[in-house]
Amino acid sequence: MVMGPDAVEKMEPGYYIQTESTSYVNEINIIAMEKRTARLTLLIDPRKKAVFERLCAREDVTPSQKVRQFIREYVQRELGDDWMTQAELVLREKEEKEGPET
Repeated sequence: MVMGPDAVEKMEPGYYIQTESTSYVNEINIIAMEKRTARLTLLIDPRKKAVFERLCAREDVTPSQKVRQFIREYVQRELGDDWMTQAELVLREKEEKEGPET
């Protein structure tokens, strides 16, 4: 498997390999992908949006990828590495109350 810096390669379903280049080492993470997606709509100042898009382009990531990274890091920092288990419980409780999202 040959990958350039900051590459993403798909593996078996539900997982992918992501490499990140730093000045010291190439870091390889095997990350479990979320099985569902949900839309998050937010309002932002147009100037901040333009600057954010330009910064994302410098890192060769989409704004959506960067926002997902921010959210993932925040949730892990607040809830720890087992956050996915906690999130599944919350989602199940929500679905039992409201029914599954379509």
